[in-house]
Amino acid sequence: MYSLLYLNIIDLDEEIDIEDNNLSFSVDAGIINRLGLELVGRSETAVSELIKNSYDADATTVKVLFKNTHIVGGTLVIEDNGEGMDYKSLKNGFMRLSSTDKVHNPITKRFKRKKAGKKGIGRFSTQRLGSKLTIITKNEKMPMALKLVIKWDSYLIDTELSKIKNEVSYITSDLEYQSGTRITIDNLREAWESVEIRRVYRYISNLLQPDFLSDRSNNLNIATKKSGDNSFTVYCYRKTNEDGEVTEVMAPEKILFNKAIATIEGWVDKDMCGFCSIRSEKFELDDKKIPISSGKDKDLVEKFSKLNNIHFKAYYFIYNRPEYYDLDNDFTSLELKSIQKIADESSGVKLYRNGFRVYPYGEIGNDWLNIDRKLNKLRAESGINIPFGNQNLFGFIEIINSEDDKSNFEETASREGLIEDYTFKELQEFVYKTLQVSMLRIASADKFIETKKNRARRLNEKLEVLEYKREHFDDIKKSIVELQQKIRLDDPDKDEYLESFLKELPKQIDATKIEFEEKIKENGMLRVLAGIGLVIGEFVHEIEQFDTVFKSRIKFLKKKIIDSLLLGKVDELEEAFLAYQSYTAYFRASVSQNTKREISPINLKITVNSFFRQIENNSNKANIKIAKKFVNQYLFTCPMHPSEWLSILFNLYTNSKKAIRRNKSISSGKILLKVEEINSQIHFEFSDNGDGISDDIKEKIFLPFYTTSNPINSEDLDVKDNSGTGLGLYIVQKIISSYNGSIQVSNPLEGEYNTCIKIILPANV
Repeated sequence: MYSLLYLNIIDLDEEIDIEDNNLSFSVDAGIINRLGLELVGRSETAVSELIKNSYDADATTVKVLFKNTHIVGGTLVIEDNGEGMDYKSLKNGFMRLSSTDKVHNPITKRFKRKKAGKKGIGRFSTQRLGSKLTIITKNEKMPMALKLVIKWDSYLIDTELSKIKNEVSYITSDLEYQSGTRITIDNLREAWESVEIRRVYRYISNLLQPDFLSDRSNNLNIATKKSGDNSFTVYCYRKTNEDGEVTEVMAPEKILFNKAIATIEGWVDKDMCGFCSIRSEKFELDDKKIPISSGKDKDLVEKFSKLNNIHFKAYYFIYNRPEYYDLDNDFTSLELKSIQKIADESSGVKLYRNGFRVYPYGEIGNDWLNIDRKLNKLRAESGINIPFGNQNLFGFIEIINSEDDKSNFEETASREGLIEDYTFKELQEFVYKTLQVSMLRIASADKFIETKKNRARRLNEKLEVLEYKREHFDDIKKSIVELQQKIRLDDPDKDEYLESFLKELPKQIDATKIEFEEKIKENGMLRVLAGIGLVIGEFVHEIEQFDTVFKSRIKFLKKKIIDSLLLGKVDELEEAFLAYQSYTAYFRASVSQNTKREISPINLKITVNSFFRQIENNSNKANIKIAKKFVNQYLFTCPMHPSEWLSILFNLYTNSKKAIRRNKSISSGKILLKVEEINSQIHFEFSDNGDGISDDIKEKIFLPFYTTSNPINSEDLDVKDNSGTGLGLYIVQKIISSYNGSIQVSNPLEGEYNTCIKIILPANV
C-alpha cells in the first residue's frame, strides 16, 4: 500500500502498471552467441569439449568425421558408443543452461570415471563450429532413437530465449552402436584444410593424459591414454565429397621416450617439500631424490604450500649432436632427425588436469614457464654448453584436484588455460626450479663424462705407444743377432770393438725391456688410480644432494625434541654429520681443483691452514691436537698443481690418524707440521705420536700396494680407519719426485713424536 500511495503522490508522465511485487531474470536469445562464439576461443577447443562429453558418457570409442571441410559450409560428425540420452536427460541435461548434473554426479555410472566437465556450457561449442546441430541419441533401454535439431541462427537478439523451440522426435536408429550419441554439425563457419585437420587431431590426440606419468591416475580412474588399451580411443577420418573415400587421419609418430638422453621427474611430498629425480644412462646419473633448495636458505628444502597431488615428468633430448647417441643402438640418424621434426610441433611442457589436457600450455611458442628466457640466461652465466630449452623437452604435468580442494587449478570460462592465481604461480615456480636443478646436474655430469673420456683417451694413447715400442724391442734384438752372424769370426778385418759392442747390446736391451715392462705396469696402475679418482668425483656429486636434507631434518629434530637424553643423541648426530661434511668438503675441493690444468707456486701456509680447517671436525672427534710451525714468512713451493697438495696432506693425515689409533699407550693424538725454507728448498715435516715405523720397513712404505694397515673383515667390524690400499705414500712419492724433490722417513722429535715424514721440494725462485 505504501508503494501505491507513493506513486499517486508523484506527478508521472505515463501510467505505471505493476503486475507483481517480484521480478525474475529473463534471458535474451543473443546469449547463445555469447556462450558459443566468445567462451570457446578456438575450433580445437570446441571439438575437444565434445570429446570430453563422450568420455563423460562412458564411451570407449569416438569417431570424428571431417566431411567436405576444405570449404566453408562443410560438416563435422562426432559419434560415440556411450550410454546415450533419453528424453528426460536430453531435456533436463543437454537443454538446460549450466546444467548441474556433473556437479551432483561427478562419477560416471558404468566405468566410474571422474567426469571431465562441470560448468554445463560445453555443448555451446557446437554453435562456435557451425550453424546447425543435429543430435541422434539412444540408450540401451530405448526401442527408438531421439533426434534433436537446433538451428543456431534462430537465436537472435531481442528474442526471448524460452520462445525459441527446437524440433525433437523419435526415429528409427541408424547409430553404429546399440547405445550412443551422434552429433552432426552442418554449415561449418570455417574451412579446415589438411593442416587444420592435423592440428585438430593432434589437439585431440593430446587431450588425454599419457598413462606413464604416475600410477595415481590409474588408481583414481582418471582419464589416461593407455598404450594398447581401447578403454577410450578417438579415431579421426576425412571425406572430401559424397562419393569420396573415407580416409583415416593418422596419429603423429609415436615418440621414442625410452630413447631420451635423460628422464626428469618432480613431485611435492606430503610435507609440501619439493623434490626431483634424474635418470640417464648416457650421463651415468641415477639421482632418485634431489631436494629443491629454497632460494633464501640453501640448507632448507623449499616448501610449496599450495601444491598437492602434483607430478611432473619430462623427457630430455639433444639434437644435431650425434656424439650424444649410439647411432647403432639408440637411433639411426634418420630416426634422430624424425624426433627433431616431431619436437618442432610437439615439444614443450604440457599440463593435464584430472586426466585432460589444458590448453594452450605446451603449445609451440607458448613458453608459459619462461624456460627459454630464464635457463638460457643461466646457461650463459654458468658457461653451460648443452642446450636446455622447450624444444629439448617433452614434458607433462599431472594435476589431480581432490574433492576437498576444488578451488585449486580452476579452468577459465573459455576453457583456455587456468586461472592464474597464487597456486598457479607456485606451480610455475616449482616446475621451473625442477628443470633448473636438472639442467645444472646434467651439465655437471656432461663435464664429468667428457673429462673421463679425455683421460681415458690420453691413457689409451700412451699405452698404445708403449705397446708399439715394446714390440720393437724384440725386432731390434733380432736385427742385432742377424748382424752378429754376418760378421765372420775368422775375418781378419773385423772390428774387435764392434764385435764386443754387439755381444753386450742384447744384454742391455733385455735390461731396458724389463725396465720398460715396469713402466707399462705403472701406467696400468695409473689408469686404475685415474678410475678411482673419477669414482670419487662422481661419489661427491651423488652424496652432495643429501646435505640439505640431513641438515634440515637435524634442525627440525632439535626444535621438536624436549627430552634431554634424546636431544643429546641428536647433538651427537649433528657432530657426526659435521665430521662427514668435513670429508666431503675436502673431496669437493680436490675435485674442483683437479679440473684446473694450470700449475702455479703453492703458498704452503695458506694451503696447510685451509686443509686443517676443512678436517677440523674430524680431527676433534678423533681427539687429535694439531700444531703448525711456519719458520719463514713466505713459503712458496715451485709451480705445482693445487690438487696435488690436497692429496699429499690428506694421505699424510689419514696415515697419522691410523697410526695414532693403533698406539694404545697414548690418551690423545698429536700431529706437528713444521715448514721452513733452507737454501732455496722447502723442508716440510709431518710428525705424529702414533705407533711409529720400524727400521726394516722404512724404505718399503713408499712401494705400491705396501700397507701397514690391517684389512677389515666381517670379524673385525669395530676397527675404524684401519684399512688401506698401500697406494697413499706411493702416490705422494710420485708427486714429489716429479718435481725433483725427495721424501723420506726422518728422525722424529724425541719424547713427543714417534714418526716423521720429511718432504724436500724446490722453493719458488
